[in-house]
Amino acid sequence: DYFGFSRMLAMAGIPVRGQKALILGTGGSARAVYCALRDAGAAGITLASRDPAGAAGQFGDVQVIGYDRLAPAHGFELLVNCTPVGMFPDVDGCPLSRDLIAGFRYVADLIYNPVETRLLAEARSAGARCVNGLFMLIAQAVRAQELWNGVSLEDGVIDRMYRRMNKPPGENIVLIGMPGSGKTALGRALAAALGRTFVDLDALIESEAGAIPSLFARGEDAFRQAETAAARRAARMRGVVIATGGGVVTRAANMRELAARGLIVHIDRPLALIHETIDYNARPLLAGGREALDTLYRRRAPLYTQYADITLDNAGSPGRAVETLLARIKEMGS
Repeated sequence: DYFGFSRMLAMAGIPVRGQKALILGTGGSARAVYCALRDAGAAGITLASRDPAGAAGQFGDVQVIGYDRLAPAHGFELLVNCTPVGMFPDVDGCPLSRDLIAGFRYVADLIYNPVETRLLAEARSAGARCVNGLFMLIAQAVRAQELWNGVSLEDGVIDRMYRRMNKPPGENIVLIGMPGSGKTALGRALAAALGRTFVDLDALIESEAGAIPSLFARGEDAFRQAETAAARRAARMRGVVIATGGGVVTRAANMRELAARGLIVHIDRPLALIHETIDYNARPLLAGGREALDTLYRRRAPLYTQYADITLDNAGSPGRAVETLLARIKEMGS
């Protein structure tokens, strides 16, 4: 862990010497992180614990404080999360509040599933340089093999493994995009081509919470709550193709759940083609016709771009789109 953490910081370009560091957690990984930061010349190291009195003395004379002693003007520059808060499946968890996170310049989270925890997402949006724990996981495993088996692995093996694992095809494949973009048709075809189960999120919602028009009759929020529950359930499935509703991206919690174990594919179909085929009367949010669809597109297009691992052009035939997507997925896993 000492070796892996040190290599991870170097790979991410996160400086240690002269930095004031805060470590969250006081378990085994925190010990390795503390030693690595100390040896790399951190200007000061403090640990935060839910039980500071119980953890005191385990790290020599290093200060151990409770989370309640942290304030926005905390004076730390480097944050390292050594707790499991935010790890799959509890991806909504975050060990610190947004105002506390905003005070750090560098944030390292030892969690690697999901690849971007809520902590890292908040830190990145606040301008911090961030890294997750995947590189550390690989580096410590390589070093363990060398130590246990008395071998010396070739230079570059860590970097090659990281590049391969950092762009996996995804245990699940999740299709996002505008209403009428073809998510359901492409999802069924893709699932058949891959021999996977197809999951229609709208159908899952109706099976659990009732008809979608009835949910919207109680207000859009009632539908979104049901959608979030269904997204959480679908995200915990394995090896499936999931077609989502067009508005699933409007709640960040949905996307954290779905992305934790899924490759996010944006099905991008030109609005002109959607206008030609969509049934506005069958969709509660599109009762205003073309204008309503255009308004939704302006709101959601940036979110589709933000969350997509792959953007697939669906302006042509469905068969061609599926072939293109299969090739892209194969390329990502090669």
